[in-house]
Amino acid sequence: MGAVKIILSATPQHGHLVPLLPLGRALRDRGNEVAVLTSAALRSAIEPEGLRLLPAGPSMDALLAERKARTGTGPAGRPTPESVAELFAGVRIDLTADEALAAAREFQPDLVVREICDYVGPIVAAARDVPMGTLALGPAMPPPIRAALDSTARSRFTARGLSAPSSTWHLDPCPPSLQADGWQRPDGWQPLRPEPHRGPGVPAPARLRSSARRRVLVTFGTFFNAPAVIAPLLRELVTLDIDVVVTLGLLADPGQFGIDHPRISFVPFTPLADLLRGIDAIVTHGGAGTTLAALSRGIPLVITPQGADQFIQAERVAAAGAGIALLPGDATPLAVTAAMHALLSGASISRAAAAIAQEIASMPDAVEVAAILDKGHGYVAIKSTVEKADENACPLPINGAAVTFMDAAPLVYDVDGPVFLPGDDAYVQECATRPGPGPRLPPGRGSAAGYRRWPSPACSMASSHRPSPRCAAAPAPSTRRRR
Repeated sequence: MGAVKIILSATPQHGHLVPLLPLGRALRDRGNEVAVLTSAALRSAIEPEGLRLLPAGPSMDALLAERKARTGTGPAGRPTPESVAELFAGVRIDLTADEALAAAREFQPDLVVREICDYVGPIVAAARDVPMGTLALGPAMPPPIRAALDSTARSRFTARGLSAPSSTWHLDPCPPSLQADGWQRPDGWQPLRPEPHRGPGVPAPARLRSSARRRVLVTFGTFFNAPAVIAPLLRELVTLDIDVVVTLGLLADPGQFGIDHPRISFVPFTPLADLLRGIDAIVTHGGAGTTLAALSRGIPLVITPQGADQFIQAERVAAAGAGIALLPGDATPLAVTAAMHALLSGASISRAAAAIAQEIASMPDAVEVAAILDKGHGYVAIKSTVEKADENACPLPINGAAVTFMDAAPLVYDVDGPVFLPGDDAYVQECATRPGPGPRLPPGRGSAAGYRRWPSPACSMASSHRPSPRCAAAPAPSTRRRR
């Protein structure tokens, strides 16, 4: 297969863009042409990655200002479904979609991958009639927020004569142990190991002085890092026998914090892959990227959410026992310091964080997932319409090979054989070319549970989709060719 043209579409905020970058690098390294669709305000974060920028729409500051003008809602505090929907699926589509569609007409993508809060990518995928993947940022959104986002976006799609596309892949960086009780895998679920951000060509931070003390990182990201919030925390934290490392975010001057202490070190914006070295615990606002990066290294957290989805991360980390959450009103400097003392004094929270790190390490990385996307983006999809198939379900002839569809699982065929597409615990039995009892699983893959999108060499390109005579009474399968 030749190079694929792929758009990564992101809300114009570092915390929404950065989780897409490992996948973008991996897709680019496979020889594909990868472009990022977002505001020109993020140019400095995109072009050093060797990725093309397709500039569209205003910065996040402008989007927030417009939402405030429409609704009176600011960024701080626990968000409501209506305020989230107005920002991401209302204001952003209204101010960005026309420029994005023009950029996409010029680029002509074969595939769109968007982060879950981005509703401009789906507009592009629908208009260009190409498949779409969705990258989650953290634990699943509460259903009321998801419903409000989809409802608000739907009116914008309808106004353009489009239908909202479904995602072929739901790329999930959140380990299942951090999901809420009752969480179920969405259609097309594909785990993707979260990675601490690393920046190309960014010099490693100056080595911090060696110390026998425990080292605590204080980081509130690039948006919620107001010195007025952080400085009182720092003054109280250094009453513990610890060293404190503080990220400046996009601020340039440590003097803005008004504090000078020999055990406090300020560092400029630094990729988390470097920043987390030697850190024993973290005080953070609970951004999804920071939270998952810390847990991928087994570092426990004290989370004081400030806004956005940070309340979700705070709740799930506390429920998993990997950190302590303090909500607004409770997160006084004294309370945060007491929480850090408790965290460092006991072992249970660190053990829980280490267990999540092992869970994350077992997830497929961006290189593996890029191969899946590359493999499956443009082949012939064949889906059985038999709703409850079993081992006696009707086989369909695929160039002479009778293939049984289990659980009505959609499949894709290319010259190398079937590639699994969305379907929970789906598998096939190639009963003509590989006779014998039970399913034949992809090589080296253990059991049927969880398999999807893995190639098998037994079948060739599908060219006939007529049911076999013994299936005359069954509904005919539907076929769809993806571009």
